[in-house]
Amino acid sequence: MSEIKHAADYRAKMRRGTWVIGGLLTVFTIVEYFIAVNLHGQWALLLAALLVAAVAKAWFIVRDFMHVAQIWGGEHH
Repeated sequence: MSEIKHAADYRAKMRRGTWVIGGLLTVFTIVEYFIAVNLHGQWALLLAALLVAAVAKAWFIVRDFMHVAQIWGGEHH
């Protein structure tokens, strides 16, 4: 019985984490849009800001959806 509860708790945590990361990616995408609209014409600053936002989004995707921490020996489930 505890194994079933553990599996259900794990699924609930994963589902909640997916929603949190999805929300963060949505926020970063909205920020990217406003950066692009407001920095139009300032190409160096625009490129730097969008690069930072893209790297942040990529980091969240790699860390949480590709489970790189588990591969590198960080978190264990």
